[in-house]
Amino acid sequence: MEYAKLSDNDLVTLSAGGDGYAFEMLVRRHSPLVMGLALSRLGDRVRSEDVVQETFLRVFRKLRDYSRKAKFTTWLYRIASNLIKDNHKYARRHPVTPLTTEQVATDFRLGRSPARADEGLRSTEKRAMVMEALGTLRSDLREILILRDVQAMSYEHIAEITLCSLGTVKSRVSRARMKFKDAYVRLSGRRRLG
Repeated sequence: MEYAKLSDNDLVTLSAGGDGYAFEMLVRRHSPLVMGLALSRLGDRVRSEDVVQETFLRVFRKLRDYSRKAKFTTWLYRIASNLIKDNHKYARRHPVTPLTTEQVATDFRLGRSPARADEGLRSTEKRAMVMEALGTLRSDLREILILRDVQAMSYEHIAEITLCSLGTVKSRVSRARMKFKDAYVRLSGRRRLG
């Protein structure tokens, strides 16, 4: 059987029946979606990996409860989204000290060339600005922007996931893009001056 060609619903049915390889295919197929969503909202790879694992653990435990009324990705997204929100709340109550420029010094100690270390620093700074700009958005706008521009979901699928009308989704994406752009330009201008 060619598992890669099976639909999500077929893989869910096989997984619920005990087919471990079918569940592995679901994980392979959808873990990038969950990881991208978690990483863009949490900004931390380790915490995001934990969310991915916990998401698929919950999916596995609830396979028999899955109602095929909604798309599998909608159901998966809701589980992941709830876990991300819980993780975010926990992190706010239990803050950790962010990494500093010691990472750059570590790059030099590990023998990376200054040019490569500088490239890494610039991409890290850019990523930090993107995350900071995303953080300025209201949670509903941030979520919808991530779904559309990071996860490349269709407007229709986003409407289904967020339980919003298609028109609301389109207007929120437009508003989120404008607000993100304004925040990013403001942050990059501030960094150039500083």
